[in-house]
Amino acid sequence: MVNIKNQNHKLAIIGININGGSLVELDNFERTIYQGKQYNISPDSNLNINEIVNKALKDAEVESNAKIAVIIVSDEDNTANLPFTHTATSKTVFSAIQMAQKLLAVKEVDTVAIASVASPNSPALNGGLVLIDAESITNNQRIYAIIDAVTIPQNSSPKAQTITQTCQQAFNIAGIKAEDIGYLEICGSCISEPNQLEIKELVAAYQTSASELNCAVGSLKTNIGNDVSSEMGSLIKTALCLYYRYIPAVPEWSNPKYPELWQGSSFYVQTQSKPWFLAAETNKRIAAINGFSNGNIAHLILSESPLVQERDSRYLAQMPILLFPLAADDLTTLIEQIKVLETKISQSDSLAVAAAQTFATYLSDQNATYAVGILGRNLKELQRETQRAIKGIEKAFETGGEWKTPVGSYFTAKPLGKKSKVAFVYPGAYSSYLGIARNLFRLFPKIWDSPVIQSVYSRVAGIEKFVYPRSLNALTKRQLEVLEQELIDNPLSMLESEVGIAGLMSAVLRDYFGLQPDCCFGYSVGETTMAIAQGIWTDFSSISSGLNSSQLFNSRLCGAKNAVREYWRLTDAETKSDFWRNYVLMAGVSEVKEQLKKESRVYLTQINTPREVVIAGDIAACQRVIASLGCNAIAAPFNHAIHCEAMASEYDEFVKLHTLPINNQPQIEFYSAAEYETFKPDSEVMGHNIAKVLCEQFDFPRIVNRLYEAKARIFVEVGAGNACSRWIGENLKGREHTTISLNRRGIDEYTSLLRGLAQLLSQRVEIDLSPLYNLNYLVNDLESKASSPEVREVQKTVPQSTSPKSEFTLNNQNQNQNKNHEVMVTLSPHYWSNFSMQELQTSANSSKDIEVLHFANPQLNTASSNENIANFKAPSTLINKKLNSTSTSNKKLSGLINSHAKAISETDRQSSQSQAIFLQARQSSFNQMVNMVELHLSMLNQQIK
Repeated sequence: MVNIKNQNHKLAIIGININGGSLVELDNFERTIYQGKQYNISPDSNLNINEIVNKALKDAEVESNAKIAVIIVSDEDNTANLPFTHTATSKTVFSAIQMAQKLLAVKEVDTVAIASVASPNSPALNGGLVLIDAESITNNQRIYAIIDAVTIPQNSSPKAQTITQTCQQAFNIAGIKAEDIGYLEICGSCISEPNQLEIKELVAAYQTSASELNCAVGSLKTNIGNDVSSEMGSLIKTALCLYYRYIPAVPEWSNPKYPELWQGSSFYVQTQSKPWFLAAETNKRIAAINGFSNGNIAHLILSESPLVQERDSRYLAQMPILLFPLAADDLTTLIEQIKVLETKISQSDSLAVAAAQTFATYLSDQNATYAVGILGRNLKELQRETQRAIKGIEKAFETGGEWKTPVGSYFTAKPLGKKSKVAFVYPGAYSSYLGIARNLFRLFPKIWDSPVIQSVYSRVAGIEKFVYPRSLNALTKRQLEVLEQELIDNPLSMLESEVGIAGLMSAVLRDYFGLQPDCCFGYSVGETTMAIAQGIWTDFSSISSGLNSSQLFNSRLCGAKNAVREYWRLTDAETKSDFWRNYVLMAGVSEVKEQLKKESRVYLTQINTPREVVIAGDIAACQRVIASLGCNAIAAPFNHAIHCEAMASEYDEFVKLHTLPINNQPQIEFYSAAEYETFKPDSEVMGHNIAKVLCEQFDFPRIVNRLYEAKARIFVEVGAGNACSRWIGENLKGREHTTISLNRRGIDEYTSLLRGLAQLLSQRVEIDLSPLYNLNYLVNDLESKASSPEVREVQKTVPQSTSPKSEFTLNNQNQNQNKNHEVMVTLSPHYWSNFSMQELQTSANSSKDIEVLHFANPQLNTASSNENIANFKAPSTLINKKLNSTSTSNKKLSGLINSHAKAISETDRQSSQSQAIFLQARQSSFNQMVNMVELHLSMLNQQIK
């Protein structure tokens, strides 16, 4: 007898499938989760369990000789529709997971697949999971999530005590506390229409000692269907959120029903998805799922894998706006390419494929003199952009200027990249805002593991609540304005968020697009940001800790502004009210300086352009200066003392805080406004440089002109906002240059980035655009389109094969006996009844019998398929011919494409004319795949060269 350990056996989720669809369908599901939209379930949702299981196993990359158990979860009245000779069902996904725990604990089974199929009477999500023992995972294995615990009470009557105890038992088994859980999924009821008893007891179970909103809550129940679909959908959703590390939004959320039940809870609801940062006291992301329906109670704990995994960037390939790069050495050839592109997009079934094909062509011309980047979201917009491009580019050649559109398409007739330098400019504080960079981590998942991000991670996570505020209710516009002012009034949080954003953008440009600057400089405190973002310093936590413990931004320069009080020798009576203010003036520098001679307590702190400056000092005195100048002026968003002699007493404190070990010496020219010159990274030099910059007047035109003298012509603003880009444009007006800002409020991060890449492309700066074109994803997309509704309509006319529905052939059993069984366990042919009947009954933890279903060796009926492949030679021959003409480095690709060709060309040999119609419908998709082969091979050959 095998002693089976029950509830504390951890499992790893290594494979997922949605509705028997391709990888594209899974991505579509995940995309709706991230974007806070409802997942639309097709009426044609796949009820073929065999296909769901097989595709989940394919996603998991399970070896063909693995010992596999299959557990089916379905409605009780749906057994007749399951594609097996012998069927039985599980009441819940949670009980199926418990069975999987026990089967894997015996170690006679390597893998367990769980498939859920809802009633065919109404559309519902059908899904599959592949689980293995968490102790058997390997370093190169993709792990969506770890199941740490699942608890199902023996007596599932919906009592308050039972719910609370079930949650606490799950916490204990997983070895965690309630405050460790960052996300709770409610799958038994909809969060907008919750069960009052469930919410009341969840609030009690998740109560923490600190009254903080530390656990997001959501649900997928809204439109998923019945309980089985809701459970499977919630489990897949939560696993994906852990894998991609984000807190999901709740669609169309406003306020909770029964608000009195939620009072004093630790729960909050996200109306927009956000990056899932770890709290300081936790070392991994943990989520939970609560099941509560039809008298069944369960609580499941999941966590992210402890292994370092490289997440895919498929989400990037699915973005709706596309970049079409074209290059040529003369106007005539470039215009011809635009006309070819216009025809291509009009005839293409997939704009993403057309963009990738255009990129492949561009690779052979990437060293050409001129290039244009054409952007668009749809066919109509792209047609408009290409039509405008012809006239716009012709005019640009005539005038020696540039052509650009509101969409972001860009061309210049005088590219600067080959003859000048690229400079990164890091903006100062007070450009950050609520929700900034919300999508960067989802678009570019590799940046989670970037050394620069790791250096600022602890502090970014600390200010996350400021940048992405938490609330149980959807925040109103007025509430958001108040919260943003609180962020602005917290100078350290603003500084830390600026550093984090600049670090993120620098990592994206370097790690994804291969862009490193020739030189760097910063605006004011941007010099600190520059040092961290470029990896000169790698321990931002020590800087942040020093700043937070210092009185600099607490009482010396902010708040009471004691440094100014002491310099002015103010009495308590003189400083009872606020006495200091910063103003932005639209006035000439010389005029302002002349007026300041009359005021001893007003300072010219920053010169942004010859006609825009910042003054600071005594409020009444500043207002007198503004009145005398008669200029436009506004109060600055910040109100601390900096860049003037009134706070110069803090020089030594700044030196101490910024004298740090040098960790890297990038081959980049670094400039400082301390001497308006280059400097070599050195601990003491940088400490004094930053102190001097912050304690003296800052002259932005001077530092910009110094870089211009050093042949910097392309200025990329790496950080929040576009203020520095605007000032550089004013300072270099009339001289050849270009400015590129990568973040503008009101424009999503990806669109801003793509516009910047289009500019860099046309300026002929060396960048790698390949991350924008995910060929593997596009191949999967083409496969999914082969099963589009139009093709399925044709498929319905094809005579059905006489081969069994399932790949598995079961021994004859009495189906009627199985209708009372709670769980069906189907074992692969590699597992021949190593369980005794008594062991299986023990592992099921049920008084009901569990019947072992022995499979005959499952083999596809491939005879007719092989003959069919032989009779369908043209496409296969075409692919082989193209593959054989390439280098041996493409053998792996050859195998992949051949497998696709085989799958597409398989059909029944004895089909009639309707079957030929079906083949013809799929031929279009196949031809596109052939084009993708050419594309992929072209790109590979370019990389080899």
